[in-house]
Amino acid sequence: MEPGTSPTPKGDENQNPGGGGTGNQGNDTSNPSSNIPASVQQQLALLLTGDPTNKSLFEDSRLNPLLSALAKGGSEETIVLQLAKSLLGLFRGDKVDPKRLLAAVAAYNAFIKASRAEFLKTPPPELIAIRQILSQLVEAARAADIQPGEN
Repeated sequence: MEPGTSPTPKGDENQNPGGGGTGNQGNDTSNPSSNIPASVQQQLALLLTGDPTNKSLFEDSRLNPLLSALAKGGSEETIVLQLAKSLLGLFRGDKVDPKRLLAAVAAYNAFIKASRAEFLKTPPPELIAIRQILSQLVEAARAADIQPGEN
């Protein structure tokens, strides 16, 4: 990223947090919690507010429904884990660190790029929720004109 630019994620226009596409085909993304099951919201909240030093969440993806849902996208396990690790503790503390947000967006975009097209045509609610959260954070950072390295 060049100095003076905002954290703009890159990726598939239908999956890109922060703009460009219409969202997930057939899914209402205007309301962040619409069509997202409560269990998925709880799993994601646990991840986003979790302790980044506690990596036990990632020991076995079969035991974690969030990781299992993402693993169906065909991405390598390391890419799935990198996305989850980038989200771990993102909401911990008083504010979101712009550098961590940028890392989370980069991990999300890497995941999208590595995923199979048929997976992205009908993404699981876990991926929809992650995209919605990252989109809202990117838009908030843009509105506040926050750059990585500032906080």
